Amino acid sequence: MLIDRQHISEHCAWLVLVVVASLSAAAWYAFHGFATGQLPGGASAPGLVFGVVSGAIMLFEFLLWPRKHFRVWRVGMVKTWLRAHIWLGLLTVPLILLHSGFAWGGQLTTILAWLFIAVIASGIFGLIMQQWLPKLMLDQLPAETIVSQIDNVAQNLYAEAEQLVAAVCGLDLEELSASRTGEFITSAPGNETEATVGPRYVTIGAVRQVGNLQGRVLQTQVIEQIPGSQPLASAFTQDIAPFLIGGSEHSPLADPGKANNYFQRLRTALDPQTHETIVVLESYCDQRRQFNRQRRLHRLLHGWLLIHLPLSIVLIVLMFIHVFMALKYR
Repeated sequence: MLIDRQHISEHCAWLVLVVVASLSAAAWYAFHGFATGQLPGGASAPGLVFGVVSGAIMLFEFLLWPRKHFRVWRVGMVKTWLRAHIWLGLLTVPLILLHSGFAWGGQLTTILAWLFIAVIASGIFGLIMQQWLPKLMLDQLPAETIVSQIDNVAQNLYAEAEQLVAAVCGLDLEELSASRTGEFITSAPGNETEATVGPRYVTIGAVRQVGNLQGRVLQTQVIEQIPGSQPLASAFTQDIAPFLIGGSEHSPLADPGKANNYFQRLRTALDPQTHETIVVLESYCDQRRQFNRQRRLHRLLHGWLLIHLPLSIVLIVLMFIHVFMALKYR
Protein backbone atom coordinates (compact mmCIF):
# COMPACT_ATOMS: atom_id res chain seq x y z
CA MET A 1 0.00 0.00 0.00
CA LEU A 2 1.74 3.16 -1.25
CA ILE A 3 1.36 6.56 0.40
CA ASP A 4 3.01 8.97 -2.03
CA ARG A 5 2.09 11.96 -4.17
CA GLN A 6 0.38 9.76 -6.71
CA HIS A 7 -1.81 7.96 -4.13
CA ILE A 8 -2.15 10.61 -1.40
CA SER A 9 -5.66 11.55 -2.53
CA GLU A 10 -6.82 8.02 -1.68
CA HIS A 11 -5.68 8.53 1.92
CA CYS A 12 -6.84 12.10 2.57
CA ALA A 13 -10.29 11.13 3.88
CA TRP A 14 -8.75 8.56 6.24
CA LEU A 15 -6.17 11.08 7.46
CA VAL A 16 -8.91 13.63 8.20
CA LEU A 17 -10.91 10.95 10.04
CA VAL A 18 -7.94 10.04 12.25
CA VAL A 19 -7.10 13.67 13.04
CA VAL A 20 -10.71 14.66 13.80
CA ALA A 21 -11.37 11.54 15.89
CA SER A 22 -8.12 11.99 17.83
CA LEU A 23 -8.81 15.68 18.56
CA SER A 24 -12.41 14.92 19.54
CA ALA A 25 -11.30 12.13 21.87
CA ALA A 26 -8.65 14.38 23.44
CA ALA A 27 -11.19 17.18 23.91
CA TRP A 28 -13.68 14.87 25.63
CA TYR A 29 -10.93 13.43 27.80
CA ALA A 30 -9.75 16.91 28.82
CA PHE A 31 -13.32 18.13 29.49
CA HIS A 32 -14.08 15.10 31.69
CA GLY A 33 -10.77 15.56 33.50
CA PHE A 34 -11.51 19.21 34.33
CA ALA A 35 -15.02 18.26 35.45
CA THR A 36 -13.84 15.53 37.83
CA GLY A 37 -10.52 17.07 38.86
CA GLN A 38 -8.45 13.99 37.94
CA LEU A 39 -7.15 12.16 34.92
CA PRO A 40 -9.86 9.81 33.62
CA GLY A 41 -8.87 6.14 33.71
CA GLY A 42 -10.12 3.09 31.90
CA ALA A 43 -13.21 2.83 34.10
CA SER A 44 -14.34 6.40 33.36
CA ALA A 45 -16.94 7.14 30.70
CA PRO A 46 -14.45 8.35 28.06
CA GLY A 47 -11.91 5.70 29.05
CA LEU A 48 -14.50 2.95 28.69
CA VAL A 49 -15.64 4.24 25.28
CA PHE A 50 -12.06 4.59 24.04
CA GLY A 51 -11.30 1.04 25.20
CA VAL A 52 -14.37 -0.44 23.50
CA VAL A 53 -13.71 1.45 20.24
CA SER A 54 -10.03 0.45 20.28
CA GLY A 55 -10.93 -3.20 20.89
CA ALA A 56 -13.42 -3.15 18.02
CA ILE A 57 -10.80 -1.61 15.73
CA MET A 58 -8.27 -4.28 16.73
CA LEU A 59 -10.75 -7.03 15.86
CA PHE A 60 -11.39 -5.36 12.52
CA GLU A 61 -7.62 -5.04 11.95
CA PHE A 62 -7.20 -8.76 12.54
CA LEU A 63 -9.92 -9.56 9.98
CA LEU A 64 -7.62 -8.27 7.22
CA TRP A 65 -5.64 -11.49 7.40
CA PRO A 66 -8.58 -13.83 6.49
CA ARG A 67 -9.88 -11.19 4.04
CA LYS A 68 -6.61 -11.31 2.07
CA HIS A 69 -6.51 -15.10 2.05
CA PHE A 70 -10.17 -15.68 1.21
CA ARG A 71 -10.59 -13.44 -1.80
CA VAL A 72 -13.97 -14.98 -2.58
CA TRP A 73 -15.34 -12.82 0.21
CA ARG A 74 -17.13 -9.93 -1.48
CA VAL A 75 -16.86 -7.58 1.48
CA GLY A 76 -15.22 -4.48 0.07
CA MET A 77 -12.04 -4.17 -1.96
CA VAL A 78 -8.77 -5.36 -0.47
CA LYS A 79 -7.27 -1.90 -1.12
CA THR A 80 -10.01 -0.33 0.99
CA TRP A 81 -9.35 -2.84 3.76
CA LEU A 82 -5.64 -2.03 3.62
CA ARG A 83 -6.23 1.72 3.87
CA ALA A 84 -8.62 1.18 6.78
CA HIS A 85 -6.08 -1.17 8.40
CA ILE A 86 -3.35 1.47 8.26
CA TRP A 87 -5.28 4.51 9.42
CA LEU A 88 -7.59 2.89 11.95
CA GLY A 89 -4.58 1.11 13.38
CA LEU A 90 -2.88 4.48 13.88
CA LEU A 91 -6.08 5.83 15.44
CA THR A 92 -5.85 3.23 18.20
CA VAL A 93 -2.60 4.84 19.42
CA PRO A 94 -4.20 8.00 20.90
CA LEU A 95 -7.33 6.06 21.93
CA ILE A 96 -5.35 3.45 23.88
CA LEU A 97 -3.21 6.20 25.42
CA LEU A 98 -6.32 8.01 26.64
CA HIS A 99 -7.95 4.75 27.73
CA SER A 100 -4.94 3.93 29.93
CA GLY A 101 -5.02 7.33 31.61
CA PHE A 102 -1.30 7.70 30.80
CA ALA A 103 -0.47 4.91 33.28
CA TRP A 104 0.96 1.41 32.83
CA GLY A 105 -1.39 -0.25 35.31
CA GLY A 106 -0.90 -3.78 36.58
CA GLN A 107 1.11 -6.66 35.17
CA LEU A 108 -1.45 -7.69 32.54
CA THR A 109 -2.04 -4.16 31.28
CA THR A 110 1.72 -3.56 31.14
CA ILE A 111 2.19 -6.67 29.01
CA LEU A 112 -0.70 -5.52 26.83
CA ALA A 113 0.88 -2.09 26.46
CA TRP A 114 4.25 -3.50 25.35
CA LEU A 115 2.55 -5.91 22.95
CA PHE A 116 0.53 -3.04 21.51
CA ILE A 117 3.71 -0.98 21.03
CA ALA A 118 5.44 -3.92 19.31
CA VAL A 119 2.48 -4.53 16.99
CA ILE A 120 2.21 -0.86 16.02
CA ALA A 121 5.99 -0.53 15.56
CA SER A 122 6.22 -3.64 13.38
CA GLY A 123 3.26 -2.44 11.32
CA ILE A 124 4.87 0.97 10.76
CA PHE A 125 8.15 -0.76 9.84
CA GLY A 126 6.32 -2.90 7.27
CA LEU A 127 4.56 0.16 5.85
CA ILE A 128 7.89 1.97 5.46
CA MET A 129 9.41 -1.05 3.72
CA GLN A 130 6.52 -1.11 1.26
CA GLN A 131 7.14 2.53 0.33
CA TRP A 132 10.68 2.15 -1.01
CA LEU A 133 11.68 -1.50 -1.38
CA PRO A 134 9.45 -2.30 -4.41
CA LYS A 135 10.74 0.85 -6.16
CA LEU A 136 14.32 -0.12 -5.30
CA MET A 137 13.78 -3.61 -6.72
CA LEU A 138 12.26 -2.17 -9.90
CA ASP A 139 15.19 0.24 -10.39
CA GLN A 140 18.09 -2.04 -9.45
CA LEU A 141 16.78 -5.49 -10.36
CA PRO A 142 15.75 -5.37 -14.03
CA ALA A 143 15.83 -9.19 -14.19
CA GLU A 144 13.34 -9.49 -11.29
CA THR A 145 11.07 -12.52 -11.51
CA ILE A 146 8.47 -14.24 -9.35
CA VAL A 147 10.25 -15.18 -6.12
CA SER A 148 8.76 -18.67 -6.02
CA GLN A 149 10.11 -19.29 -9.53
CA ILE A 150 13.70 -18.14 -8.94
CA ASP A 151 15.07 -21.68 -8.64
CA ASN A 152 13.28 -22.78 -11.82
CA VAL A 153 14.50 -19.76 -13.79
CA ALA A 154 18.03 -20.29 -12.48
CA GLN A 155 17.84 -23.93 -13.57
CA ASN A 156 16.88 -22.79 -17.06
CA LEU A 157 19.85 -20.40 -17.10
CA TYR A 158 22.12 -23.29 -16.18
CA ALA A 159 20.65 -25.58 -18.86
CA GLU A 160 21.13 -22.95 -21.57
CA ALA A 161 24.66 -22.15 -20.41
CA GLU A 162 25.51 -25.86 -20.36
CA GLN A 163 24.36 -26.35 -23.95
CA LEU A 164 26.31 -23.28 -25.08
CA VAL A 165 29.57 -24.28 -23.36
CA ALA A 166 29.26 -27.89 -24.56
CA ALA A 167 28.86 -26.70 -28.16
CA VAL A 168 31.77 -24.26 -27.99
CA CYS A 169 34.07 -26.79 -26.33
CA GLY A 170 32.95 -29.72 -28.50
CA LEU A 171 31.81 -31.79 -25.51
CA ASP A 172 28.79 -33.93 -24.76
CA LEU A 173 26.29 -32.57 -22.27
CA GLU A 174 26.94 -35.57 -20.01
CA GLU A 175 30.53 -34.42 -19.61
CA LEU A 176 29.38 -31.10 -18.19
CA SER A 177 26.40 -32.30 -16.17
CA ALA A 178 28.82 -33.62 -13.52
CA SER A 179 28.69 -30.11 -12.03
CA ARG A 180 25.35 -31.06 -10.44
CA THR A 181 27.02 -33.67 -8.22
CA GLY A 182 30.31 -31.86 -7.71
CA GLU A 183 32.29 -34.25 -9.93
CA PHE A 184 33.96 -31.51 -11.88
CA ILE A 185 35.95 -32.00 -15.07
CA THR A 186 39.67 -31.64 -14.56
CA SER A 187 42.36 -32.06 -17.13
CA ALA A 188 46.11 -32.08 -16.73
CA PRO A 189 47.86 -29.27 -18.60
CA GLY A 190 48.69 -30.36 -22.13
CA ASN A 191 46.30 -33.34 -22.01
CA GLU A 192 43.09 -31.55 -22.99
CA THR A 193 40.92 -33.66 -25.21
CA GLU A 194 38.14 -32.23 -27.26
CA ALA A 195 35.64 -34.14 -29.29
CA THR A 196 35.44 -33.28 -32.94
CA VAL A 197 31.85 -32.41 -33.64
CA GLY A 198 30.04 -30.34 -36.20
CA PRO A 199 28.06 -27.13 -35.67
CA ARG A 200 25.22 -27.34 -33.15
CA TYR A 201 21.93 -25.51 -32.94
CA VAL A 202 21.64 -23.99 -29.47
CA THR A 203 18.66 -22.04 -28.10
CA ILE A 204 19.61 -19.40 -25.56
CA GLY A 205 17.80 -16.50 -23.92
CA ALA A 206 19.34 -13.29 -25.18
CA VAL A 207 19.01 -10.48 -22.64
CA ARG A 208 16.95 -7.50 -23.76
CA GLN A 209 16.22 -4.42 -21.65
CA VAL A 210 13.49 -1.82 -22.15
CA GLY A 211 13.64 1.01 -19.63
CA ASN A 212 13.97 -0.57 -16.18
CA LEU A 213 12.68 -3.95 -17.29
CA GLN A 214 14.97 -6.72 -18.44
CA GLY A 215 13.78 -9.82 -20.21
CA ARG A 216 15.09 -12.74 -22.21
CA VAL A 217 14.29 -13.38 -25.84
CA LEU A 218 14.87 -16.94 -27.01
CA GLN A 219 17.22 -17.17 -29.97
CA THR A 220 18.45 -20.22 -31.84
CA GLN A 221 22.06 -19.90 -32.93
CA VAL A 222 24.49 -22.10 -34.82
CA ILE A 223 27.51 -22.64 -32.54
CA GLU A 224 30.82 -23.80 -33.94
CA GLN A 225 33.37 -25.67 -31.89
CA ILE A 226 36.32 -23.45 -30.96
CA PRO A 227 39.68 -25.21 -30.55
CA GLY A 228 41.57 -24.64 -27.29
CA SER A 229 38.47 -23.81 -25.27
CA GLN A 230 38.98 -26.44 -22.58
CA PRO A 231 39.66 -23.76 -19.90
CA LEU A 232 36.12 -22.51 -20.55
CA ALA A 233 34.70 -25.95 -19.77
CA SER A 234 36.76 -26.13 -16.57
CA ALA A 235 35.65 -22.66 -15.50
CA PHE A 236 32.05 -23.59 -16.19
CA THR A 237 32.08 -26.80 -14.18
CA GLN A 238 34.13 -25.38 -11.30
CA ASP A 239 32.58 -21.94 -10.79
CA ILE A 240 29.90 -20.85 -13.24
CA ALA A 241 27.57 -23.88 -13.14
CA PRO A 242 27.52 -24.19 -9.32
CA PHE A 243 26.79 -20.48 -9.02
CA LEU A 244 23.97 -20.56 -11.58
CA ILE A 245 22.37 -23.55 -9.87
CA GLY A 246 22.81 -22.66 -6.19
CA GLY A 247 23.65 -18.96 -6.17
CA SER A 248 26.15 -19.45 -3.33
CA GLU A 249 27.15 -16.19 -1.66
CA HIS A 250 30.63 -17.67 -1.16
CA SER A 251 31.23 -17.99 -4.90
CA PRO A 252 33.65 -15.49 -6.48
CA LEU A 253 30.86 -14.76 -8.94
CA ALA A 254 28.51 -13.55 -6.17
CA ASP A 255 30.38 -10.23 -5.98
CA PRO A 256 30.05 -8.00 -9.10
CA GLY A 257 33.64 -6.71 -8.85
CA LYS A 258 35.18 -10.16 -8.41
CA ALA A 259 32.94 -11.54 -11.16
CA ASN A 260 34.11 -8.82 -13.57
CA ASN A 261 37.77 -9.68 -12.85
CA TYR A 262 36.99 -13.40 -13.17
CA PHE A 263 35.49 -13.08 -16.63
CA GLN A 264 38.18 -10.61 -17.72
CA ARG A 265 40.86 -13.18 -16.86
CA LEU A 266 38.85 -15.80 -18.74
CA ARG A 267 38.77 -13.60 -21.83
CA THR A 268 42.51 -13.05 -21.62
CA ALA A 269 43.18 -16.80 -21.41
CA LEU A 270 40.89 -17.81 -24.29
CA ASP A 271 40.60 -17.28 -28.02
CA PRO A 272 38.69 -14.09 -28.97
CA GLN A 273 36.13 -16.30 -30.70
CA THR A 274 34.91 -17.41 -27.26
CA HIS A 275 34.35 -13.87 -26.01
CA GLU A 276 30.76 -13.75 -27.22
CA THR A 277 30.02 -16.90 -25.24
CA ILE A 278 31.73 -15.43 -22.18
CA VAL A 279 29.52 -12.34 -22.46
CA VAL A 280 26.44 -14.57 -22.38
CA LEU A 281 27.73 -16.49 -19.35
CA GLU A 282 28.56 -13.22 -17.60
CA SER A 283 25.03 -11.92 -18.21
CA TYR A 284 23.59 -15.16 -16.80
CA CYS A 285 25.68 -14.77 -13.65
CA ASP A 286 24.52 -11.17 -13.35
CA GLN A 287 20.91 -12.36 -13.51
CA ARG A 288 21.67 -14.94 -10.81
CA ARG A 289 23.09 -12.19 -8.58
CA GLN A 290 19.94 -10.16 -9.12
CA PHE A 291 17.84 -13.18 -8.11
CA ASN A 292 19.91 -13.54 -4.93
CA ARG A 293 19.38 -9.90 -4.02
CA GLN A 294 15.70 -10.07 -4.92
CA ARG A 295 15.26 -12.98 -2.52
CA ARG A 296 17.00 -11.05 0.29
CA LEU A 297 14.90 -7.94 -0.30
CA HIS A 298 11.75 -10.06 -0.52
CA ARG A 299 12.49 -11.50 2.93
CA LEU A 300 12.96 -7.96 4.26
CA LEU A 301 9.77 -6.77 2.56
CA HIS A 302 7.60 -9.56 3.99
CA GLY A 303 9.59 -10.87 6.96
CA TRP A 304 8.12 -8.29 9.37
CA LEU A 305 4.82 -10.19 9.13
CA LEU A 306 6.46 -13.06 11.02
CA ILE A 307 6.57 -10.67 13.98
CA HIS A 308 3.49 -8.56 13.35
CA LEU A 309 0.93 -11.34 12.86
CA PRO A 310 1.84 -13.62 15.83
CA LEU A 311 2.05 -10.63 18.18
CA SER A 312 -1.34 -9.44 16.90
CA ILE A 313 -2.87 -12.82 17.73
CA VAL A 314 -1.42 -12.75 21.25
CA LEU A 315 -2.62 -9.15 21.66
CA ILE A 316 -6.19 -10.09 20.69
CA VAL A 317 -6.22 -13.03 23.13
CA LEU A 318 -4.86 -10.95 26.02
CA MET A 319 -7.31 -8.17 25.17
CA PHE A 320 -10.23 -10.53 25.80
CA ILE A 321 -8.61 -11.61 29.07
CA HIS A 322 -8.17 -7.95 29.99
CA VAL A 323 -11.86 -7.28 29.30
CA PHE A 324 -12.90 -10.30 31.37
CA MET A 325 -10.69 -9.29 34.31
CA ALA A 326 -11.90 -5.70 34.15
CA LEU A 327 -15.56 -6.76 34.24
CA LYS A 328 -14.92 -9.28 37.00
CA TYR A 329 -13.08 -6.94 39.37
CA ARG A 330 -14.61 -3.62 38.54
